[in-house]
Amino acid sequence: MRATCIALALGLLVAAASAANTDTCGIEAAVELFPCAAVNGTEPSKECCAGLLATPTKKVGGVYTTITSFNNAGCFCLPKITSYDKAYFDKVMLFAPQCAGLTVVSPTAKTCPTAANLPRNGFEDYKSQAEVKAAVEAMGNPTPPAPPAAAGSNATKAVEMDLMLSVDPSVIGSDTERKALEDLLAARLGLKAGQVRIKLVSKGSTIMKLEITPEAGQTELTGAQVDMISNNLAPSAGFTLPGKYGTVKATVAPQPAPGAAPAPIQPSGIVTFPVKSPPSALPATLLGLPRVNPLDGGAEYEGGFTISNDYFASLLGQGVPGVAVGIIMLVAMVLMIVVYIVSTICGATLCKCCNGAYKPRKFSKRDLLINKGIMVGFCVLAAVGCFIVFGVTNPLLESTKDLTAGMADTVSELTVTVTKIADTLVTASQDAKLKSLGEGDIKDITDGLKEAAETVDIAVQKAQTDIESAIDQGGGYAIIAAGVMFGITFIIAVAGVIGFYRALIFLIVLLSIFLILGWIVWGALTITATFVDDLCVAMKGYLNDRYSSELSTLIPCLDAKAAVETMNRARSMVRSGVSGVNDELEEYAGGNPYLSYLCYLYVKMDIKDLCSKDKPHPFYMQDYSKFVCEAYSLGKLNGLKAESDGVTYVYPDAFCPYPTRYYSVLVGDFATGLKALRCPFSSKTESGETNEFGLAQCYVKKQIPYDIFDDAAKTARTAQSVIDIVPDVENLIQCGLVANAFNKMVGPCDDMAAALATLWTGFLLIAISYLCLWISSIVVVSRLRFYNEFCTDADAAGGETNKV
Repeated sequence: MRATCIALALGLLVAAASAANTDTCGIEAAVELFPCAAVNGTEPSKECCAGLLATPTKKVGGVYTTITSFNNAGCFCLPKITSYDKAYFDKVMLFAPQCAGLTVVSPTAKTCPTAANLPRNGFEDYKSQAEVKAAVEAMGNPTPPAPPAAAGSNATKAVEMDLMLSVDPSVIGSDTERKALEDLLAARLGLKAGQVRIKLVSKGSTIMKLEITPEAGQTELTGAQVDMISNNLAPSAGFTLPGKYGTVKATVAPQPAPGAAPAPIQPSGIVTFPVKSPPSALPATLLGLPRVNPLDGGAEYEGGFTISNDYFASLLGQGVPGVAVGIIMLVAMVLMIVVYIVSTICGATLCKCCNGAYKPRKFSKRDLLINKGIMVGFCVLAAVGCFIVFGVTNPLLESTKDLTAGMADTVSELTVTVTKIADTLVTASQDAKLKSLGEGDIKDITDGLKEAAETVDIAVQKAQTDIESAIDQGGGYAIIAAGVMFGITFIIAVAGVIGFYRALIFLIVLLSIFLILGWIVWGALTITATFVDDLCVAMKGYLNDRYSSELSTLIPCLDAKAAVETMNRARSMVRSGVSGVNDELEEYAGGNPYLSYLCYLYVKMDIKDLCSKDKPHPFYMQDYSKFVCEAYSLGKLNGLKAESDGVTYVYPDAFCPYPTRYYSVLVGDFATGLKALRCPFSSKTESGETNEFGLAQCYVKKQIPYDIFDDAAKTARTAQSVIDIVPDVENLIQCGLVANAFNKMVGPCDDMAAALATLWTGFLLIAISYLCLWISSIVVVSRLRFYNEFCTDADAAGGETNKV
């Protein structure tokens, strides 16, 4: 009996050993549950339940063998498995009991096998992410389906081909090597030698634009030939090149629908830029006075608007007539006083005949009345001049406000723009994928931008100060003086009509002072009005052609070398970010030959190729290319930093898609355009360890772990913010804000010049009227004083002789 029991126990032990769980929880079984990750509710989808019930297969020795499902193997019973993504497995455990026909094997259902019979965790076999990827690739997943076949192509004169190699451009460094690659490509595409020509080579890795043309004797490629080229380049065709060319990606531009015109080939050319012409001479002055230099013998000034001694001397020449008349009047008045004093002394001591100075000739009452009428008439003309000055005051002040407001707005915009640029670049520099390798600290950029802004700010503020000073002196003070002169004019008119000659004598003294000041103010207004009008002309000239404007030397922009370095930094930063994101796409989804990548946006070119005089390229019309190549041709980029390969690179705008047709997604569209590539699993566990389970799922589905995808989306958003400020950066360093300021200022400046011209007319009328009034007042005073003695029909009672 005892022997029987022992035999029975041994039998049961053997049976138990033979029934031990030999299953492995691996990628093949786990990936069947992938649809469950996409469910957001509390009920499983049909796909989720189908995955839980599916019978997975595993490739062993090249043959696919059926294996136990993830549930039936008891994989949910392994704590290490569920710790890879606790939230995910909690969701699966919620769904599993709801799937009809499924017997859930889990701790919750209390259906787990004994510890001795638990399956093995196959994910622990992988010691690195690379091993996970290799295991997935060994599974032999089928290639995703190709996009729908395109309709037959049209005949065309040429086809553009984009080619990217993963090796350095030195592989085709010589003409012989370029020709060898051209012929090799022609052979691979089923064409004849000479039909493929390399048009452009740029860095990153090695990106080429090629042109495929008809063979000799033909005028165009037939539709069949175009289809053959496209088919040979299709991912399913396995297009490759010898190993020395590295990994190859190549596409041709998609052909139009039947009957539609073929897309034009991007035109190529040589970069040209404006030739600086000598600054043009200033036009005739606003007031019609000749431009003469009184310090150079009256030589005519034929230069432009320059801050130079000759120009300022010509401005002084504008004021010479007014100042000269004022000086002449001063000398005349002094001489009259001297004559009066000498004649008085002579008459008292030597001969009474000397007392005849300033005595009138014989006159009648009618003559005196006419004299008073003339004097009043000149008073009226002076009053008209004063009213002109008063009338133009408000337009002058309004135009001044508009001008200063334009300056203030520009300075405010400048400050906001610089702050935006600096903050964006500093933020971008904190993203590892956006750092421009080997190109210094980002602080250099922000400092350079702030320095450029300060330079422009100082220049604009100085211009504002100069104009306001001219307006204050030529407008405000002149208006006050005109008001005082109007008062004197009115009093003189009253005193003359009544006949208060003693009061007139005192008023003539005041009139003499204001007469001199009136002509001097008129001369100053001439200078001011001419300067303001010249400034308006100079601003228009700057807007029309900055290169030939004298103002370009007065308002310095960031020097060309610093400008190009700044533009290159921003552009290379964007390109670096795009490259980093594309690397992530390649890592996780590269097995999908139809994957769309981010467009590189900027082409990395040797500056010698961009500015070559004999190598046409499609970037020749870009403002960036013109700016860079102009500075390069003038030797202003000497010392521009080269990269480790000794080449100095520049970054013109790419024509997306670039470098091949699959690089078509714009940076700003990453989160939406590539949303389908966001894997629901993370590359890390909650504890920060590598999530082999999640990585395997993502590799199988050729998707990006969501933590890496979200980081890439953040990088793309940051890169887009840098792209958004690139125009601001380039506008700033190329003095675009100065042009904006002048655009706002030129209208008010013209209004100000017109107002000053009217003010000048008013003061000219006042000055001439005062001169005539001064002369006529002297005649009236003389006749009133000697009325009884020289008036031929004076009243016996003395008439006007006794008026005071």
